Amino acid sequence: MPEEEKNVFEDILLDGINAITKTAETAADIIEELVKKGDVTAQQGKIINEELKHGIKEGIKGAKQVKQSSNVSNFVDKMHKLTPEELMQIRAKIDELEEAGGN
Repeated sequence: MPEEEKNVFEDILLDGINAITKTAETAADIIEELVKKGDVTAQQGKIINEELKHGIKEGIKGAKQVKQSSNVSNFVDKMHKLTPEELMQIRAKIDELEEAGGN
């Protein structure tokens, strides 16, 4: 992926995370207002807020996984440019990680 496309992808990803955060803040404010008005009990508000937080964490986790996957793809695409010595270093590291249990 060319650098310009990578930057656009990262900008879109960050905009998505920002939108999720803004939505959560707005929703939390709305829940708080409903609790004040008595339309929602405090307990219901807490439950809704926790569900919202969980959804946000999952959304951010998914975004990070997409980013990591993109980084791996970029690296794989560029492997043909590596020297034989660099490829040997990578193979040695992979072997080391496999022996250690993959972590």
